[in-house]
Amino acid sequence: MTFSELKFIEAEVSFATDKPRSYLAYLEGIRAHMRMLSVGESAIQAYIDAPSVGMGVAAFTIGDVFKEKWIATFLHPETWNDARRFNYAYKNMTLPQNLNPNLNNQFIRRLPYPDSEVSRNGNNVPAVTLLDRIWWNQ
Repeated sequence: MTFSELKFIEAEVSFATDKPRSYLAYLEGIRAHMRMLSVGESAIQAYIDAPSVGMGVAAFTIGDVFKEKWIATFLHPETWNDARRFNYAYKNMTLPQNLNPNLNNQFIRRLPYPDSEVSRNGNNVPAVTLLDRIWWNQ
């Protein structure tokens, strides 16, 4: 886990109860990620000063947290968990054409149990589909 990911988790968790804290953690997450990539301080500040990023506490949304966390954790497996928890509701995210035609053009919500689990512990493996939500995403 990186410090920036930790700050985005803090931003998400505190959003409903302490929006100013959430906003500060969001900004710290952005800064931490950009510093990890050796981005210069002036470029970091210019990015944060953009109205779509540094919008202020009043206009700040949970979607902003998920967007910046997605940027910071791109290609990390946890980004899929966040996308599912956020119901794939990223701003301007459109579904690709012919997305999973066998699943009525829906994003998958889970993976099937591995064959080894079914063969070794089949009595305890529930029947699930790729569209069933995992317990934490009900």
